[in-house]
Amino acid sequence: MRNGNHLRGEVMHSNIAQALSLRFPPLAIFYAQEPPSEAKEFKPLCSMLLVVRAARGKTVAISQGTCGCPGAGEGLGLVPACPENFPGGRDCFLRFLSIGNQGWDHGRVMIQKMTECGAPKIMIQEFAEGEGFKRTPELVAQWLDEVPAVKPEGHYVVIKPLNSIKSGEKPKVVALLVDPHQLSSLVVIANFARPGIDNVRVPFAAGCASLALYPSLRDRTGQPTCCHWPSRYIGPLLSS
Repeated sequence: MRNGNHLRGEVMHSNIAQALSLRFPPLAIFYAQEPPSEAKEFKPLCSMLLVVRAARGKTVAISQGTCGCPGAGEGLGLVPACPENFPGGRDCFLRFLSIGNQGWDHGRVMIQKMTECGAPKIMIQEFAEGEGFKRTPELVAQWLDEVPAVKPEGHYVVIKPLNSIKSGEKPKVVALLVDPHQLSSLVVIANFARPGIDNVRVPFAAGCASLALYPSLRDRTGQPTCCHWPSRYIGPLLSS
């Protein structure tokens, strides 16, 4: 038994999930050289759709070739961080995460090109208006300098319900989809048997990137930490 998870009849169960009466099963996330035979591989625009499918009982896999979001690819370690490859280059990326690209000439040119080539409307809208994660492009640039790199341990990232883990599969991360009340309970649990006051962190990144980015970093330092990865998309997607 480790971190509240244990094997029962060759099936991994979570004592924490049972105690908190989670609506969705805990998710196991790990690297693999080849996707599991039961895995469904597709190319969603937003990688949080993979989390939703896994929460509904499916096994999903994502690779460099099927990751439709550069941020998710970098956060999962599937592609190296390279804002220069973002549509319009690094400056457009800095504005994409902050004030948007509709307020300067190069940004407007890229919006027109994206429209002409048939890019999804939601992508064009967010590119134009910005996601508003940071107040200025300069703050985004500073954040990029501090974001650690993830070293992948396989060609695929697999996400599946924890209770469907097979022999030989070892979760790198266990993700729990919780509401605020359950989250407060997890904060207490995370500190129960660990010394110190820094056992729970809420580092800034996109939800998809945080799935592996910060947990992997803490794992390499030998200081496992519970990381909270808020996402504005996961709730509406699970409710749909």
